[in-house]
Amino acid sequence: MLSYGEVKALALSDPRMKTLAEKENEIRSIYILSIRDNELKESLKAQNKEIEERIQALHNKIKLSMENMEFVKTLHISTEQIKAACEQIPNNIECVPPNTFLFEIYNFKFYTPLDNTSKKPFLMVTKNDVDYFVEISNSLSGNATRIKNFLSKIGTFTQNMQNQCEKLKEKIVTNQEIIAKQNDYQTKIRTLEKEREEIMIQIKIDNSDDEYDY
Repeated sequence: MLSYGEVKALALSDPRMKTLAEKENEIRSIYILSIRDNELKESLKAQNKEIEERIQALHNKIKLSMENMEFVKTLHISTEQIKAACEQIPNNIECVPPNTFLFEIYNFKFYTPLDNTSKKPFLMVTKNDVDYFVEISNSLSGNATRIKNFLSKIGTFTQNMQNQCEKLKEKIVTNQEIIAKQNDYQTKIRTLEKEREEIMIQIKIDNSDDEYDY
């Protein structure tokens, strides 16, 4: 791509050379935009494929989580039983290795999180290949209440997964709209190339005439 100084120098010899150089620069610029547009669309296609896989995984998790919801409805939850289980939660939870099993209650297994750098300490809870989380503190009764609330409101986690699934679907639609959008880069390039060719032909004719006159 020619600099402004190079274009100006060409214009001194023949004004049409300046126009020709400008056409060349414009063609290169549009060509680059065309390449970037194609790369973006290919990237979005790959992204949509990954999102579809995530949606499928979420659908499976939602189905299993709904089974967990139905299971919880059959339980007779005992606060005292939960409190006894909470005695297994160490006060210095952040010092316990990640993914350490702590206890099981009502077929829900409680582990230390894989990432314990969160400002608010929490435990991972798993059942039926679905992972949940429960915030905890150093209060035994407080933890028992939190776990009881978790069991009674497990549907909230399922709803959150459903909401996440809908957002992913919206992302796919947005990506598809961008992918489907037609650009006129190639048309512009062909038009500019034709104009460039016409200028080059005229310059060549004029130069030939000059040589003949000489």
